[in-house]
Amino acid sequence: MRDDVLSPYVTTEDAGVYLRAAIARAHQQAKNLDRLFHFTLPGLQLTVRSFEGAVAEGVAKNLLDQPGVPGLPAVAELEVVVAHAGLLGMPACARWGHQVYSPHRLDRVLAAEGLRGSYNGDSGHWYAYDLRAGVAVELLPAADGYPPWEPGAPLRPILHWYYAQRDLRLAHGGTLGLDGVGTLLVGAGGSGKSGTVLAGVLYGLDTVGDDYVLLDRGTQARAYPLYAPLRQDPAGFERLELERFIPRDRALNWQGKHQFSIAELGGRSFAPHLEIKSLLLPRLAKRSRTRIRPASRADGMRALAMSSIGQMPGERESGFRFFGDVARRLPCFHLEVGEVPEEIAARVERFLREGTAD
Repeated sequence: MRDDVLSPYVTTEDAGVYLRAAIARAHQQAKNLDRLFHFTLPGLQLTVRSFEGAVAEGVAKNLLDQPGVPGLPAVAELEVVVAHAGLLGMPACARWGHQVYSPHRLDRVLAAEGLRGSYNGDSGHWYAYDLRAGVAVELLPAADGYPPWEPGAPLRPILHWYYAQRDLRLAHGGTLGLDGVGTLLVGAGGSGKSGTVLAGVLYGLDTVGDDYVLLDRGTQARAYPLYAPLRQDPAGFERLELERFIPRDRALNWQGKHQFSIAELGGRSFAPHLEIKSLLLPRLAKRSRTRIRPASRADGMRALAMSSIGQMPGERESGFRFFGDVARRLPCFHLEVGEVPEEIAARVERFLREGTAD
């Protein structure tokens, strides 16, 4: 592999050449990396090769291996290499050249070449995915050169691209369900998604995640788990009395939140999937009683699409079509979240059983 192809600067026009060369170099060296992981995810057999470090630990701890759990019927394979500059002959990460960085323009150019890719200007690291070969790379400028959210939701752009090929999407939202039927909670950060999910889980409801879930719009919309962590801010930690399960002095994550697994909540586990029958748009109401009232499909579309698309690189147009179709097909409701966890769970459970607003 020629080093001049892996140049120190790239623009939209030559990014495809650079990323294809970076993928090839990383996979040539993959067998020499220290960490090897195999995961069964919905519709995917995933292999990850990485160096030792926080990203590898995030992969090991926070991707949810699901062997033996029925999932999507079409199973493909994907191999991802996580490497950094200077490791096993990997060159320095290219920096963005003189152009203004436009992720949507880059996405269109790369898609025409059978590639997907994104650049993080703050950390200076790249994700790249060869759609036809089923191989991808996360290339860091240094061992610690990753954005702070990466270990908590590892390989998110790459998984997003893989599933988008199959007309599925990673959705930014939480879920609650009962007997395999559920609702998707969507909205901006701080709206109460995670706290509502945790209240439901603590009082008998099911979930497939409180932050990112895999969404299949299919004949019947269905959500699958991908990531293991649950999260809660310190105020919610106190309100939900999570010190019953989680050590209070555990270090907070990059958002200042407690992060833990569902198994730590008294041995609970994720549901294998939930059939999504509605969208709930939560809002912390600071009242004792939780209320559910109808919302417009436009409200549901804005909450679902804007929150999800803004966190996934590329695919703005097809993402809006996907989430717009979901919002049009599902009834949408505002969820005015009360302050008593058991009451929140009881109201959501009644909604899951009856499907009725107040």
